[in-house]
Amino acid sequence: MMFVKSPFENQFDWLVYTIKFMASRNLACIIRFHPKDIYSTNYNLFQRVKSFVDQKNYLNVYLVSPLDNVNTFSFIQNVTFACVWVSTIAADLAIRDIPVINAAKPIYSGFSQFSESLEQYKINLLFCLENIETPGFEKKEAATNYIFSTFKLRPCYRDWE
Repeated sequence: MMFVKSPFENQFDWLVYTIKFMASRNLACIIRFHPKDIYSTNYNLFQRVKSFVDQKNYLNVYLVSPLDNVNTFSFIQNVTFACVWVSTIAADLAIRDIPVINAAKPIYSGFSQFSESLEQYKINLLFCLENIETPGFEKKEAATNYIFSTFKLRPCYRDWE
């Protein structure tokens, strides 16, 4: 994810910040690494985060390896809010009334929060913790429109034959 705007230097810095934030409040944190990471130069991100978590003995952090055969949707029903780098799962979460904070500026808008600074990211985290507020109709509609335009309106290979 080159040239992505974020208040963080990289995904590792974002995850460390988020883990520390959640641990300071004794909250569980599930980190689902993208399955495609096993094919990219980002694969060592899982190992780096695992080493950090193990070294600090964070018992509240649960890591889902990119090699684990886990359906992300199987555990999002128990999620209060989500932090994503940039991911289409943000739209799926918003449709399910789960607030989403993006750590990097996404191409989509209208259904998640993006933080221009570390301070704003912290404010967004605190807001999600202190205010049990669902995304609402406008955000759900924006997420639905994004999913529709991304997955239904794109050309299909069979149409090219």
